[in-house]
Formats: sequence, C-alpha cells, structure tokens
Amino acid sequence: MQVEHAIKQAIGLGVVGFDAIKHLILCAIERRPAKLNLALYPYLPSANVETTEPRAYLSLLQISRVGQQPVMGESL
Repeated sequence: MQVEHAIKQAIGLGVVGFDAIKHLILCAIERRPAKLNLALYPYLPSANVETTEPRAYLSLLQISRVGQQPVMGESL
C-alpha cells in the first residue's frame, strides 16, 4: 500500500525513479516531509510518464522464426 501511494505521489511530483519512490516511502514511515524540490536542479529533465497500452507489447510477441536462435531443449 505504501509503495503504490509513493508511486502515485512521485508521478504527481514528476520525479519518477527508484530513489524518489524510496525517499517518499521512508519519509512516510518516519513521518517527515519529503525533500524533492526539483527547482534546485534545473538541469535535470522532468519526467512525463503515461500509462502503457497493452497493445504496444503485441509487436514484441510477433518475432519471425527466421534467424532466431533455438530455445534450450528445442531441436534444430
């Protein structure tokens, strides 16, 4: 529950990353305010995270068998 809340909070702040989420979780546990003011770091790019459409993964599943290495246990 804390991880999900921290992820939503990080997305809202535009600071998506393992360290930011970890920081938000630790701050929630220790009951202290998070220090994620990115105005102090103008050289860092802001994150624009969108929800991935499941259809986007279909192209990864449509791999041709030509030139593909055999899977372990599969005969040539």
